[in-house]
Amino acid sequence: AGRPSLVAREATMDPPTRQAPPETAEDVGEQQKPWVQCTIQECSDATGECQRMESWVLRQEHMTDYKSFLDIRNFEPAGFLPGRLDSGKGMTASISCNERSVDTSLSCTECIRLIKGGPYGIRGVAVGAYPMEREVLPCLELSKPLPKYEPMSGDRYDGNSEDPRQTAFCNVISARL
Repeated sequence: AGRPSLVAREATMDPPTRQAPPETAEDVGEQQKPWVQCTIQECSDATGECQRMESWVLRQEHMTDYKSFLDIRNFEPAGFLPGRLDSGKGMTASISCNERSVDTSLSCTECIRLIKGGPYGIRGVAVGAYPMEREVLPCLELSKPLPKYEPMSGDRYDGNSEDPRQTAFCNVISARL
């Protein structure tokens, strides 16, 4: 009595380090960039000087809706941004987008919601957030599906079968240069 009995054990798998090697500097440095920042500049055709700039932050999965937002604003890469800019002819608007990591310190000069699908049609409508969201995370968190639309007899809409949704974009810079 008092002496422990010996139990034979067999290992059925390799040690965990064989299954999952340690992280290398390459693995650690490659972090996913879930946001996109798109910059719109309006520049003079004659001098090349830029007179207006906007920079929009959005979630990467909302790029298609951002393109719809630009369409609503009549963005033409070889033209201008009517309704938003009053400089007129001789100006060219250009856009460039880059992936970026999440930055909760950003502030919104505008928080815009694009509402599409159902009664809003395939093109949708763009409206400001109400109440206005000044911080980037609360602004982008406004993106969500909306209730399904069941048209009533006599309703006029484009027959769009997309589920209604709203997608938010944060304008972090709006400047006249």
